[in-house]
Amino acid sequence: METINLEEAIANSRHLMGYDYSLIFRKYSMSYFTTTEFISDYLGNERFNTRNALTVLASGDHVFSLALNGIQKIDAFDINRLAYYVYYLKLAMLKKLPYDTFLKICYYFTYYSYRDEVKEMIDSLKGDMPEDVYEYFRRILEIDEKETGSIYNLFYEAVFGMLEIANPYLHSEDDYLMCRKKMLDTKVNLHFGDARDIPNMVEGPYDIILLSNIADYLSGGIPLRLDEFKNYIKKYYDLLNRDGLLINYLYGLKHKHVISDSLITKEDLGIDSIVSCSSDILNDQGYYRVRK
Repeated sequence: METINLEEAIANSRHLMGYDYSLIFRKYSMSYFTTTEFISDYLGNERFNTRNALTVLASGDHVFSLALNGIQKIDAFDINRLAYYVYYLKLAMLKKLPYDTFLKICYYFTYYSYRDEVKEMIDSLKGDMPEDVYEYFRRILEIDEKETGSIYNLFYEAVFGMLEIANPYLHSEDDYLMCRKKMLDTKVNLHFGDARDIPNMVEGPYDIILLSNIADYLSGGIPLRLDEFKNYIKKYYDLLNRDGLLINYLYGLKHKHVISDSLITKEDLGIDSIVSCSSDILNDQGYYRVRK
């Protein structure tokens, strides 16, 4: 894993906190403290082997959910270096906090009225996370308190009531504690870079690959074509073991073009390859499924 520069991370976080949205989905950008995907729907409904996995890092929820499913070797990647700090904070929370407290912090992390409680939690977990992760959050909270800008602009909010449904490891206290136990035996390697470059940075092969909805952001201002999407998917498909599973998440099943900023329809991808998330009451979320 590349070394994440603490001072660079704090400087860019300060810009984001001051309403600078120019860094979205780049080296430093707003971070997901919790998932917005229904991870439970695809991990619960699809069969896959459990030797190893490649997944987007994001909030860390994909990693924890894969670990609960018995995968002990996970490569996780992200373009956003701030995901490094989120992951190690949440890992420390998972190791030490009671289930109800973990959920409460996830839901209220960006709320000003809970700032003292968040500070106390981070201080209490200082010895359970890398030193630079503790220092990052200590200084970010200090900036939030003393300078212009807000931590609210640094992390996307959780959707209330969703986390217990969306995440296998948060379905119950028993699942949470089992995930805590399994993470002790899970080796997680972090990789940072553009998703189009990650296949050249990891070894594979993998039993399961989770790509979230990264394809929504590959267009660069020009509508993404089907051949471009297929080439992107093929790079990861080539990293799958035999009978391996690849999941590309979709947020626009009700739209004509199921991938944002693209010309790609359900018919282009193949109706049989698209699954709607049963947990999503809006019926707008689902995933594109590829098996080797």
